[in-house]
Amino acid sequence: MNNEEVEATVHAAKELEDIAWAAPLLGRTRNIISSLSEGLVKHSAYKDNPLSDAEKSILIEIRFAYALHISGASASYEHHAGIGKSSIDFMTCGNPSWMIEVMSLRESQAIKNASWQNGPFFGMELSSDAKDPRQSEEGEVLKAQERICAKVYDNSQNLPIKFPLPNGHFSMILVDARGFIGGGGDCWDWHHIAHGAAGLDPHLIRTWTDPKTGNSAPIQGLFEDGNTRPAPATLRERIHFLGFVCEENFMPNELLENIQFFANPHLFASDKEAKAARASFPLGLRS
Repeated sequence: MNNEEVEATVHAAKELEDIAWAAPLLGRTRNIISSLSEGLVKHSAYKDNPLSDAEKSILIEIRFAYALHISGASASYEHHAGIGKSSIDFMTCGNPSWMIEVMSLRESQAIKNASWQNGPFFGMELSSDAKDPRQSEEGEVLKAQERICAKVYDNSQNLPIKFPLPNGHFSMILVDARGFIGGGGDCWDWHHIAHGAAGLDPHLIRTWTDPKTGNSAPIQGLFEDGNTRPAPATLRERIHFLGFVCEENFMPNELLENIQFFANPHLFASDKEAKAARASFPLGLRS
């Protein structure tokens, strides 16, 4: 977490103070923002007392809420859509409405294990031939898919969570990908997560070898028909878009301009229909 992220988040929170629909979000994050504000004054507090991963992950929710606000949109925060006791981060007002869950891919334990430091020098060694298969880019793709699916399906209960079946709204999981593969990956990585190997050049295709059976195959995308596990199947029924973003300056225009959208072909009759849906995204993105 750098100064730019802290400053942008604190600014966003201040700008949202008089916005009624953002009050629950600000109430939930008051202590975090207070700590960050104090750190800006002392130039050390948030470094000496680092936030947990859960606390860091909520910072993008504040910036996203601010981006909604300056785009002229409003929303219900922690919206209950009737799926058990679970809730979705944002349900925007307007027609069509959007249900949006914001999540962060934080540095995995495999990434930490693969990283090294020698004095001022840092590095990371991820290899498809690693002794621990999780300590590979392929393992990171599978872990990212698992994290995304956890936003729609509870494996422990074998039940869908958060998102209802489509009913006149659009649903999206927005992924803060900065922690993916130690630096966010790229659009081809994200394509592989969403759509699998289809459309990728051969050198971009990630293949996973099952350590139990020794069988190898390209990693299936979450939107692929052949990915028949309950969680991806539930995601295909309920999520219109996966979005990925890696902020750099943490200004609202990054969330306006830099989100990479991947449409679920199971919920759109054509690419034209998917583009029309994307054009209604509340931050005003256009194809």
